[in-house]
Amino acid sequence: MRVNFLFIAIIIPLAGMALSGCSKTTSQKSSSASEASEVISFVQVHHTTMPTDTADACYAGLKVQLIRGFYEKRREELFWCSHDKLQPAADSLIYFINHARYHGLYPDRYHSGEIQNLKNRLLTPSDFTRMESLLTDAYISIVQHIGSGQTAVATFRTDSLSLSSLEQVSVDGNVIDGISRFEPAHFGYRSLKKAIRLLIDSLPGNQHETVLLHLADIPEQTNKVLQTLEVNLERWRLEHMTGRRYIFINIPAFMLYLVEDDSVIFESKVIVGTPKTPTPEISSRIECLVTYPYWHIPRKIAAEEYLPVIQKDISFITRNHIDVLNKDGTLLNPDSVDWYRFSKNHFPVLLRQREGTENSLGIVKFVFDNPYAIFLHDTNAKKLFNSEVRAFSHGCVRLEKAIELSHYLVTGELNKKSPKIVRYLKEESRHTINLYDPIPIYIRYYTCDFRDNQFHVYKDIYMVDHRMTHKLYSVSLK
Repeated sequence: MRVNFLFIAIIIPLAGMALSGCSKTTSQKSSSASEASEVISFVQVHHTTMPTDTADACYAGLKVQLIRGFYEKRREELFWCSHDKLQPAADSLIYFINHARYHGLYPDRYHSGEIQNLKNRLLTPSDFTRMESLLTDAYISIVQHIGSGQTAVATFRTDSLSLSSLEQVSVDGNVIDGISRFEPAHFGYRSLKKAIRLLIDSLPGNQHETVLLHLADIPEQTNKVLQTLEVNLERWRLEHMTGRRYIFINIPAFMLYLVEDDSVIFESKVIVGTPKTPTPEISSRIECLVTYPYWHIPRKIAAEEYLPVIQKDISFITRNHIDVLNKDGTLLNPDSVDWYRFSKNHFPVLLRQREGTENSLGIVKFVFDNPYAIFLHDTNAKKLFNSEVRAFSHGCVRLEKAIELSHYLVTGELNKKSPKIVRYLKEESRHTINLYDPIPIYIRYYTCDFRDNQFHVYKDIYMVDHRMTHKLYSVSLK
């Protein structure tokens, strides 16, 4: 199979943009404008008319308003076709479409079949009209999908950006740059795109060319890996991480990464929530940290998990260094409380675990605003970090290298200790330290990554990949 042209960015200078061999004469410009008017009329008619056969079906979903806006701003001059042939920009776009799977996109979404059929003939003005409309629609869709995701709903903002990009490409003539400007810059996205290319190119014979053009029959295991890559690449397109430095926690990898200038400078194992008490995806900022913190035990844990134990053995409270408080914050004697009158629906006291090395939060916690009462914190159960699958918590994230991270957040430098933290830890005293430079924290869910030229697939512990897979492929195959 012969792989055709690479569609990578956007268009060629305005100079050679007429159709049907138009010269610079007024009459020939009028001819080009007339043909561009036919493009506008064509997409409007096919947008409002049910297709009479499958060959016309791809025209029914064209982005008629954006296409019309593009040609009206160009004073109705054609762009992709000129002198009864395709312009170089069209060849670049077609090549990109045929190689779209290198980017986790799908050629069929960009009219690859009909474009190829037209390219093989291009005999009549009607063929050029169809080709012009399909290429314009394909470019707009690619920019939206590569920048904002295939599963995201187009908005006024994405429509405006894609149309502006097309207009810019029609001026500077560079299709590749036009598209690449919209690709995410995250290290995770770039690495997964590299992994997809390596996987496809590793297929034997010309099979990789078949994969590029279709969702072909390839070995089941290879297809599963490819789908995992594409699903996670789509997640990166939906991502909105910002900041020169930030903390990135990948739930399925059970890892925390400290990122500076798009490079990982520190990492640590983490423990996340169980499938029944999953850690949520969160975007926030760490504003402060607390040494030797209290643990204010969430009501759900206290009433549903601890109460049955307390009712059987009240010494559970003292053994675990738990204070009992009324709703005003007054300490109560645990022996004075009639625990048998309590239930999961009636629990009128608060439980608080005292600071210390036996505290479930360990000796430091990191505070960031979120609606789930989730913390990043140390732990008194260090042995659990030896497990490969580390989903043990009620939703909070336990950090193996909590002390190292706390020093960095206060000093701004790795391997440099904060005298203040050293003193508080030595004193075993509870203190809140406000960060001079709060740091963004992103808790996310990615089931694969590509690091150090190694592809890693992680267990889908919360069973969410299938939802994204269904959504992505059902959209892509429409």
